Amino acid sequence: MALARLDDLAAWNDQLDALVQAGVPIDMGFRVRKDEIKETLRRIQDVVARRVGQDGSIDDALASEHDEVPSVYRSIMRLGLRSGDVAAAVAADSRMAASVERMRGVSRSSLLYPMIVCGLVYFGLIGMSFVLAPVVESIYGDLGTDVETGPLGLRIAHSVRATRPYWAPVPPLLFVIWAGSRLRRARYADRPSADFEGTPWIPGRSRTIALERWANLAEAMAALLERGDSLEESFRLASGAWGGASGPADLQAIADTMRHGAMPDDAPAVANRLPPFLSWAIWHAEPTPGRIGALRMASEIYAIAARRNTERLRTAAPMIACAVVGGAATGLYALAIFLPVAELIKHLASTMPG
Repeated sequence: MALARLDDLAAWNDQLDALVQAGVPIDMGFRVRKDEIKETLRRIQDVVARRVGQDGSIDDALASEHDEVPSVYRSIMRLGLRSGDVAAAVAADSRMAASVERMRGVSRSSLLYPMIVCGLVYFGLIGMSFVLAPVVESIYGDLGTDVETGPLGLRIAHSVRATRPYWAPVPPLLFVIWAGSRLRRARYADRPSADFEGTPWIPGRSRTIALERWANLAEAMAALLERGDSLEESFRLASGAWGGASGPADLQAIADTMRHGAMPDDAPAVANRLPPFLSWAIWHAEPTPGRIGALRMASEIYAIAARRNTERLRTAAPMIACAVVGGAATGLYALAIFLPVAELIKHLASTMPG
């Protein structure tokens, strides 16, 4: 029995390696390069095999290996084993990672046009510092106007030209750093969804990822309850896989209330950590099969809401970024180019006789 289960684990790991090599989005907590994933999975399998005794099980071995096995991989594999469908658990993880990738795609596409505008402004300022600024300074000098006491436009033109050695190398350097970071991250087998949470400028990104997590958590709980697991154990396993980076620790209190038979009314602070409909499906829906149906309904509702949020962000984020970043860059360019010229024309007109 143990040998057969270990063979199953080896087959699942081979499929996982194939998914990674094919470029399928995965977040299993490995944090290694793609060419190292096979060795990492083999090492995990060896650790689990040592733990599996004559009458042991892979589920118990995974539960006991907190140091050697990544927590996300351990939780998802345990979830798949207990629900009887490892492929479904891995597919849910892939959908979650794909959702994060879509959000990253939204962030990249929303910055495309603003970065094009910023690039044009950058080259325009370079040209201005070489061509326009010296001409403006020369004309003002012929008219006897000093830079320090001259109009604002003259001081801007002088500052752009004088500080060019300092600001001109910055954008190319930032581009090289960004490209290097992209190349380095592309070599990794998986990309943690928690990384995406470090981009707070995208409005609604945290809610979209949270909705995906709640959808997966509800579906996983329904599958475990259908297999006969207790409500507490189902929630512990599902929250370990889909609770987020701090989920297992943060949601531990909820599992504790289940163990003691408490209801949300008895522990409102704990209950508020879950969205309302999911909280109702867990505590107030009729016992199985009613609770199972409610959880599956919650999963579908949250998955649809996550897709709608993604579509809204795909439409709104580029417009917001273009208005803010592109507008600021265009305003800076206009200030640096047109103000010196406008003030120079005004100054020349004021010095003309009659």
